[in-house]
Amino acid sequence: MRVQNLDNFCLFYALELARIFHDQTELNALKKDGGNVTGLISHHIFQNIRNNPDRQRSLALDLMNAIEIPQTMQQYGIEHLQAVQDYYDQVILHLKNQFYFIHI
Repeated sequence: MRVQNLDNFCLFYALELARIFHDQTELNALKKDGGNVTGLISHHIFQNIRNNPDRQRSLALDLMNAIEIPQTMQQYGIEHLQAVQDYYDQVILHLKNQFYFIHI
């Protein structure tokens, strides 16, 4: 998956696209099993977001604002992953313990 951006927020674009991709994959599996699909994003919505750089930017900025990461930094990296993990664990309950960011 390619992230197209003109800013230095590509980490957050990629994380949000991965979250949405996970949603659409899990949605398909749960539909087959008759499980609860509330709050999950469909493949159609994923494709729309994937092809819409403005929507991707909006999602990235929403994530950054939610975890209070300033948009004025020169670079972003692995030191920001724990804040994203904590946010996903607290707010996006169906992702709890689904992603593990390990600092090596």
